[in-house]
Amino acid sequence: MIYLSPTRLQRYYESGCPAKWNYEREWEPREKNEFAERGTLVHRMLSGDIDLSIVEDPLAHNFYRKLKDAELLMGFNAVERELRQEFPLTDDVMWVRVIDAKGFIGQTQYILDYKTTGAVWKSLVEGITPQTLAMQSPGYLWSYEPDWPAEMLYLVAGFRGPAATFRYQLSEADRANFMEAVTMCASALKAGYNPKIRGKGCLDCEMKDVCYDLPGWKKKYTKKKSGRSRT
Repeated sequence: MIYLSPTRLQRYYESGCPAKWNYEREWEPREKNEFAERGTLVHRMLSGDIDLSIVEDPLAHNFYRKLKDAELLMGFNAVERELRQEFPLTDDVMWVRVIDAKGFIGQTQYILDYKTTGAVWKSLVEGITPQTLAMQSPGYLWSYEPDWPAEMLYLVAGFRGPAATFRYQLSEADRANFMEAVTMCASALKAGYNPKIRGKGCLDCEMKDVCYDLPGWKKKYTKKKSGRSRT
């Protein structure tokens, strides 16, 4: 059985290198990504998993306030938070997802996702924002149980200004595209196809020490306990 999540599926296609994707399943750099760590902290603050009074990072508090204010302004009533689900998507793919919040605005049910970023998302044209069309959207809205939401809201907080809201509604075309991507990824994984796509991108790749077997590379990474990802 192949375990996939929205994040891992998106990374498979965005990374541009199947070998890099495979290395990321097993290893993580010891040097932490400050922005990613802060994003995780903000999610814990929003879910109530951590006492706000012990959080010392002022930027984390800033993101938290922006996202919380936006949630209150839209009138979102959360029914569940940090909802983890694991279910078979196909005969050989187990889908794993952790949803920030599921709830209502009035009578309409939504999946809500929080994002922290340097700058708020930009649209190609009115109504088309690429980030909302990533694998996360169909992957979160894929029906798992009766009366599952058909729409998703992204609350996106940048360094400047208030948080912005972006809406996504699942279409049949996106459902078909999503399953095609899942099928292609699963086929490659089952066959063990993880070629190294080397080039100038290697210079900035966080997995280059593993890939090139550079001297002392094991000191720069820690072995992951599991190949499964959070989202």
